[in-house]
Amino acid sequence: MRGFELLVRKPRTLAEAERGRTPRVVWQVLIYIGIILAGSLVGGIVMMIPSALWGIVHHVAASDLRNQLSSPEMAWLASAEMLYATALVLWGVILYVRRSERRSWYSMGFGRGNIAGRYAGGYLLGVLAISAVVGVEALCGAVRFEGWAGAEWWMLLLFFGGFAIQGMEEELVLRGGLMVSASTRMPVWGAVSLNSVLFALLHLLNSGITVLAVLNLVLFGVFASLLFLRTDSIWGVGAFHSAWNFFQGNIFGAEVSGGGMPQGSCLLEMQALPGSDLIHGGAFGPEGGVVVTAFYLLAIALVLWWPERKPAAGKAVGRTNDWR
Repeated sequence: MRGFELLVRKPRTLAEAERGRTPRVVWQVLIYIGIILAGSLVGGIVMMIPSALWGIVHHVAASDLRNQLSSPEMAWLASAEMLYATALVLWGVILYVRRSERRSWYSMGFGRGNIAGRYAGGYLLGVLAISAVVGVEALCGAVRFEGWAGAEWWMLLLFFGGFAIQGMEEELVLRGGLMVSASTRMPVWGAVSLNSVLFALLHLLNSGITVLAVLNLVLFGVFASLLFLRTDSIWGVGAFHSAWNFFQGNIFGAEVSGGGMPQGSCLLEMQALPGSDLIHGGAFGPEGGVVVTAFYLLAIALVLWWPERKPAAGKAVGRTNDWR
C-alpha cells in the first residue's frame, strides 16, 4: 500500500548500518538507556560548575549566598545547564556507534548534502507546527496571551543554543542511534515502534504526565521516525525537535513536557484557562492535549503519503559510505 513502504523498505541510512556490527535488540536498548543515564549524570555534574562559580562570586560580593542561590539568574542557569548537559549523552552515543557498532556517520543520518538547507527547513517546520498548535488552542479558548513576558535577548539566545543541543541529542539517541541499529535486527516497522515507545517511557517521571501525554509522545516518536526515514537524514528532524521545544517554552511560555521555563526566560506570557486541560494539556503542556494528538496523526499521514522526490535524470547518487 502506497505510503506504508516507509515501514518496510530500508533507505540508504538503514542499509548502510548493516555494514556495522550491531548487538541483539535487547542489548541495544539496555546500552542506549545506559548511555542516557551515565551521560545525564556526568553532564549534570559538569554543568553545575558554572552555577557554583557564579554563586561563589556573588557570595563574595554580596555576602548573601542564600539569596543568590534563590535568585532568578540561578534558575535561568540551572535550566539552561540541564539542556547543555545533554551534549554528553550526544557524544556518548556517537562514540558508541562509531567505536563499538562500527557504523558510519552517514548511517546516523549525518549526510553531508545540503546540511544548512535541511536544518533550516526542519527548524522552520517545527516553528510552524508548534505555532499552529498554540494558535488552535487559543481559538478554542483554552489559552490566552497576556502580553510580553520581558525575556532579554541574551537569555533567549542561551536557551536557543541549549534546545538546539537537546533536540538533536534526543533524535540521535532514539532515531539515528537505536532505530537504525534495531532495523538491522528486526523489521523497520518494529524499529519505529520500539524507539517511539521507549521515547515515551523516558518521560514517565515528568511532571503532569497523563495517559494522553504518553500517547502523544509515542505519536511524536512515530512522526520523527518517519521523517527521518523519508528524508534519510537527521538534520531536519533534529532541527524540528529543537524548534518545537524552544518556541513552546521560551517564546510562547508553555510547559515543555512537564517542565516549565523559569520566570523571566520567556518572550510571551500565556495563561492556560481553567477547565480546558484536555485541550491545552494541563501541567504537562501542549503535548498532553488533544490538539497535539490531532496534529501528529495528521503529520504522520502526510509524511507517509508525501510524494517521494526522484533524482533528476542523469544525476549521480552520492555514495552511502562517503563519510565513514
